[in-house]
Amino acid sequence: METIDQHVHRVLRALVRLDRDLVRPRNFNDTHPRIINNQLFWPWFKNCVGVLDGTHVSAWVRAEIQERYRNRYSGLSQNVLAVCDHDMRFVYVRVGYEGSTHDARILRNTLLDLNLGFPMAPEGKYYAGDTAYTNMPRFMAPFRGARGTQHERANYLIATQNNIVLACCTLHNFIRDNMPNDMYFNEEAALGALADAQDAGNEVQGGQNFDFSQ
Repeated sequence: METIDQHVHRVLRALVRLDRDLVRPRNFNDTHPRIINNQLFWPWFKNCVGVLDGTHVSAWVRAEIQERYRNRYSGLSQNVLAVCDHDMRFVYVRVGYEGSTHDARILRNTLLDLNLGFPMAPEGKYYAGDTAYTNMPRFMAPFRGARGTQHERANYLIATQNNIVLACCTLHNFIRDNMPNDMYFNEEAALGALADAQDAGNEVQGGQNFDFSQ
């Protein structure tokens, strides 16, 4: 078991190092074809370079700090800030925040720390987010409405859980870049295109414009 554990952590460390090369933006300058070729998005989102959101990943932590990791659904998790482009690729991932931390606070703290390397959108462009975030320049949200002591082992496990999230995001982008015909990605893309087509059909039939103020 110890040998397996060592190999698992060796693979995790290698994947986390690849994060710097694979989890990053590729093109901020051009409007994505999915925006240009969709009447629901064009021209409303022509300057949108991607989307961001918080996502909860189950966590295991020692009893005395569990309340910090307890999310609004009463489960234990870490709250991960994930930023994606229109090709379903991760361009930035921030791990390690307790499940009780609000999405907006994670983004604010990330932007304040220049050492974290958040990929800011160019002037005039923006990331889209949900109502958890605040409208501000370059961000647009909808209008509202193992070994050691128990302590050492727990901290070790949290760090490992963070690395697992980063490793999964890195693998996701590697597959996306090197296997464009992956069946699971193609299925998601097809479902997205179908949903867009259905929405476009409903708009034409209904004769109503979209209300983007909600």
